[in-house]
Amino acid sequence: MKKIIRVSLYLLLISASLNASWFQFRGEPSGTGVASGKLSKTLKLAWTFDAGAEIGSTPAVSNNAVFLGTSGSKFLSLDISTGKKKWEFKSKDEILSSALLLDGTLFFGDSAGIFYALDERSGKELWRFEVKDKIISSANYSAAGVLFGSYDGSIYFLNRKDGKLIWKVETDSPVHGSPAVFGNTAVAAGCDGKLRFINITSGKE
Repeated sequence: MKKIIRVSLYLLLISASLNASWFQFRGEPSGTGVASGKLSKTLKLAWTFDAGAEIGSTPAVSNNAVFLGTSGSKFLSLDISTGKKKWEFKSKDEILSSALLLDGTLFFGDSAGIFYALDERSGKELWRFEVKDKIISSANYSAAGVLFGSYDGSIYFLNRKDGKLIWKVETDSPVHGSPAVFGNTAVAAGCDGKLRFINITSGKE
């Protein structure tokens, strides 16, 4: 079954923020999901885009583009004003991870266990990091690093410039959820029913 992403989401976001930016899952590192501003009482559909496959994650939004992945193993950049496709990137497997847009780079994972960094303007791959199982967890960041969880039972923290591993924390089961960041602490829940608090500098619980 095909799903269509509708710009009603874009209208909600643009009314909730003067610059229309929503750079990651739940809006900011601590994951509150709260936007400033007020939602208009009257929303009008500006455009629709048929992605040709299911969309299982929320988009990242900048001032001029919407970024999202699909179950058809494509990551898309759409013009925020017209809904026209700007570029697309072919991943190895379906994308259920919501993207993080940070300093001109897009970060997300796929179900083949590959974590990607793409150039925001061109969609060119900058680097990739492979883990042992699928990535549904959305990316988050702190300082010079980017972090995410995987179904291989680990939480990873990578250098966001080159994708090199800084540390990983092993859990007792898959990590489905997205980590939150508060100061120098990452907070992540796994399917083992445990909530972990991790020092970002050291990688220690």
